[in-house]
Amino acid sequence: MTGSPAPDPATPAEAPLPGSIEINGYHIAIWSRDNLADAAMVEQLIAFYVRYGYRSMSPASLEHALARGLVLLTAHPSPSNHTILGMAAVSGLPTVTSAMYFMTDLIVERHHRRHGVGHALTAAVEVVAAARDMQVLWLLVSQDNHTAQRLYMRHGFHVQPHMLMAKDVIVAPPDTR
Repeated sequence: MTGSPAPDPATPAEAPLPGSIEINGYHIAIWSRDNLADAAMVEQLIAFYVRYGYRSMSPASLEHALARGLVLLTAHPSPSNHTILGMAAVSGLPTVTSAMYFMTDLIVERHHRRHGVGHALTAAVEVVAAARDMQVLWLLVSQDNHTAQRLYMRHGFHVQPHMLMAKDVIVAPPDTR
């Protein structure tokens, strides 16, 4: 049998996201499972991530992340200029009490910082979260990154009384006893 797999009844249908929006003079491209990046843009996205200290990734791993629900937003000077000025990444996290989006990354090219790119990307993340009926938008920011904290506070984010905890996941070999 050919065609698309049947939708998972436990997952509500999502409206497709727009392919792009214009915010404060920046062209914001929205890459998701609805709008996959072409090969040239995938290479630019990967190079951008790697340039800012993220682990190397392959086109297949990026496509897999988009298929699982990651949404990438890239800021460009105009629709015809594909230079990436900055990017943001968000993913949904449905819970029992609310639907949350988590902004995992917001990166702006060093020489484009303090020119409104971060503001435009943050506003675009809010548009995407609203389009997906998310009720809460979360993010993590370093305690010493006061510039980013001010940006987020201008967008209505506030400090939460939660403590971030982490644990490395170590996959143990199966017990063969």
